[in-house]
Amino acid sequence: MGVDALAAAAEVSVDTVRYYQHLG
Repeated sequence: MGVDALAAAAEVSVDTVRYYQHLG
């Protein structure tokens, strides 16, 4: 796992949180 992979995972989790906040 490189830094790029971790950054990509972080971006995905942020998008997921925003998505669920939009649903809420």
